[in-house]
Amino acid sequence: MKRFVLWLFLLFWLFGCSRSEDAAKDSTKRLCFLRHSETIADVSHDFRNGFPDIFTKNGITQSEETSKLISDGDFELLLTGPNNRSRSTLYPYLFDSRAKATIWPELAECCFKERSPLPGETTPIRIGSRIYLDPGMDRFFTFRSEEARNSVFPVGREGEQTLVELAAELLRETFFRANGSVLVIVPPNLGSYLVETLLGLERGNRLMFKPLALTCFTEGPTRTLELTTVNGQPCTRGGACLTQPSSETVDQTANNEE
Repeated sequence: MKRFVLWLFLLFWLFGCSRSEDAAKDSTKRLCFLRHSETIADVSHDFRNGFPDIFTKNGITQSEETSKLISDGDFELLLTGPNNRSRSTLYPYLFDSRAKATIWPELAECCFKERSPLPGETTPIRIGSRIYLDPGMDRFFTFRSEEARNSVFPVGREGEQTLVELAAELLRETFFRANGSVLVIVPPNLGSYLVETLLGLERGNRLMFKPLALTCFTEGPTRTLELTTVNGQPCTRGGACLTQPSSETVDQTANNEE
């Protein structure tokens, strides 16, 4: 009888340890960035007429593998810009899981082509047309608010900086309010600018996002963000991982799209 009680105690103890480990793992809240899947324009470098929203065969495979990456990451919130390439990166996961992603107009392509102010325009951010979803896509996508259903564009260099700072601050507040992890699908240049801004660095396009590789922050003390993963690799030096601009930095004066 004593041996039976001892075994019973050991089973409960082992089960309790296992649950504690799971709870500890689940309690690590992350804010992660992932670049959209490869498009024909990414390969041809023709961003004006090179099918920027159509995936290559490799891009289709990346979107399918993104589904597993999201499932393994246990993300509570999925955020994406309004561009089809960003939304389509999430679609296989959304279709299989019946989850929903939230479209943010601030996460659209930006900072690749400077827009001059229109006559009489004084604000750094231009409100564009309403964002519409294809029939049936409201099953998989929603919007942050009714006001966030219009596209936004930066006006001039001041507008680019303002839009990046606005998106970074919205992400920061959303992450701190969330109970679980947050995944953001980004164009590569905007993703780099957001990471730099969250670290308090000047915009320098230091980070070249790799496909299917997460770049993640965790929550530090007193509502701070700590960079822990860059392109799927541990970053033990925090923001020091990005102190030097990448040798592959995209020339922002060119009329390129991401």
